[in-house]
Amino acid sequence: MIVATVVGLLFLLPFPAWGELVNVVTSASVLMYAAAPLALWSLRKQKPDLPRTYTLPGAAVLAPLAFIFATWVIVFSGWQTYTTLMVGLVGTLAVSAAWSLLIFYWAIRTRLPSEKVDEYVRDVYPPPVAE
Repeated sequence: MIVATVVGLLFLLPFPAWGELVNVVTSASVLMYAAAPLALWSLRKQKPDLPRTYTLPGAAVLAPLAFIFATWVIVFSGWQTYTTLMVGLVGTLAVSAAWSLLIFYWAIRTRLPSEKVDEYVRDVYPPPVAE
């Protein structure tokens, strides 16, 4: 319970008021949803004959409009909210990138020895039997 409280307080520290946190979370959600019309239209252009269980009628008009409205929600939420969102996203990307590189190089350093890899490959792809 104490750990959850401390973590929660750390997330609230950059925000002077509860409303700011709500603005940032809302903008982040809208940013995520802004990708949906892009994905829909890109997939329609790239794979027009792909079988679909549901087809959005009027997607040629609705997808661009949805993207415009999502952008407007972010823009009109205010510069402070937008910059906080961007700093949060870039900060998260930087931290996750550093963590990913750490894990990548650790995994390479602790990889299986060649003999073990050869053994596993032989188990999956046994050598052909001579006739």
